[in-house]
Amino acid sequence: MRTALSSFAVLGALSLACQTSAADSESSGGAHAETRSFARVRPQVSLVNVEVKGLRPEAEVREKIAAALPKLRGCYERVAKQLPRRPGRVLAQLSVYPNGTPDAPRILGGQFSHHGFERCLMTEMKSLSFGNRPRSGMSEVMIALELTLDVHQIESLD
Repeated sequence: MRTALSSFAVLGALSLACQTSAADSESSGGAHAETRSFARVRPQVSLVNVEVKGLRPEAEVREKIAAALPKLRGCYERVAKQLPRRPGRVLAQLSVYPNGTPDAPRILGGQFSHHGFERCLMTEMKSLSFGNRPRSGMSEVMIALELTLDVHQIESLD
C-alpha cells in the first residue's frame, strides 16, 4: 500500500510540474516556443526469484520464465489501464512434467490482485515449454514477480 501511495505522489508531483511548466511558458511573453512536460507511465514486470523443487535445472527454468517476461508485462499493461496503477509483488507456482509441459499454474498471493491479470498470467505460464528431461520427474516451480511503474518525464516543444 505504501508503494502505491508513493507512486500516486510521484504522478501528482509530475502533473503539478507539467502545469507549472506550461504556465511559465505562457507568462514568459511567448517569445520562445512553448515547452510542455508530461509523464509517461509504463508498467514493468521483473523476475525477482525462481525456486525449483525437483531435478529440473533452476537455470533452465529461470531462462524460460525470463524469456516470457514481455508477455507477462502485456498482462499487467492491460489491467493497469483499468485500475488505479498499483505496483506490487505476485507469487505464482506451477508444476513441470518430465517432458517439459507445465501444468496447474496458480497464483499463491502477493500484493497485487486482479482476476484478469491472474487469468492472463496463468495462461502465459501454461504456454511455457521446458526441455524434455525424462529422468527428472515432476518439478514444482515457485516464481516471484515484481510489478512496478516506470515513470518518464517527457518534454515537447509546441
